[in-house]
Amino acid sequence: MTDPINSQYDSHPLQPPPDDDSKNSDDQAEANPDKGKDFSGEVPALDTAWDKLPSFNDKPPLEEQSGGGGEKPTFSPDTNFTFKAGEVREAEQSMLNSTRTAVNGYEELRTKFLAEKDHVFGQGLRHEYDTESAIPVSMGNGMGSDRQHHNEPADFNGDEFGATMVPMMEKALAQVGSVLAATGEYIAMINIAGQMYSQADRESRFPPPPGG
Repeated sequence: MTDPINSQYDSHPLQPPPDDDSKNSDDQAEANPDKGKDFSGEVPALDTAWDKLPSFNDKPPLEEQSGGGGEKPTFSPDTNFTFKAGEVREAEQSMLNSTRTAVNGYEELRTKFLAEKDHVFGQGLRHEYDTESAIPVSMGNGMGSDRQHHNEPADFNGDEFGATMVPMMEKALAQVGSVLAATGEYIAMINIAGQMYSQADRESRFPPPPGG
């Protein structure tokens, strides 16, 4: 076996399991504290809230919220900038389309895993087979062989493997779901920014001349 590669970016690399197979259950529990736990309640069900992006011409939702009172902060003038609403809208729509595809894939995996997690890793797996004895036995008027059916626990310990893998999969799904949810929030922030700019643009006009 080759030596592991020490990365300067990973301060806590994954360590290989020890070669000693005689470690007790306490050592195993310490190495994997999540073994046998149920994290399915932390796996979010996701959906895309928008089939169509809200228009930049709509009032931003933050404008309708009541403020906490007090003086508004002042900001020093900044350099000129350009807001290209069309390009922002195109990028936002592209992100929404990609996120919708990712959410559909996530939901398909989440639904399938939660429905099959009790056996998908070989839990309860058994080995069924038939054997025939080489010694002939009497069967009525003729001779035959002794046929036996066997149903035994499989050599692969699926229950042990599943107790480790199921919590890991549930936590991985929860992390993916959290990333997708955060992506949706980011898209909403982009949309609000477009609405806020458009609202500011609509309000940026000269007042009527004095005297009507």
